[in-house]
Amino acid sequence: MPPDRMREIRKSLGLSQRQMSALLRLRGRDGRAIRQYERSDHPPSGPDALIYELLETALSSRGDQSLNEWAAAAVAGARTEDR
Repeated sequence: MPPDRMREIRKSLGLSQRQMSALLRLRGRDGRAIRQYERSDHPPSGPDALIYELLETALSSRGDQSLNEWAAAAVAGARTEDR
């Protein structure tokens, strides 16, 4: 998936790079990996690439609103796990 498309997916979910890191449960969750993905410095790993593909499919079939609600709940859940 092209880096620009990954950025579009993240933005359509209304997530910051840090929030996307939390959603993907990336180590550190500081947004650095997402910045690297979106700049094409370091392509996503197999599982992360698959999640982007699934998000792209969900966005095209379910619409932004329901997916935004899911993303917000998933990010909130990731924060709870960190405690």
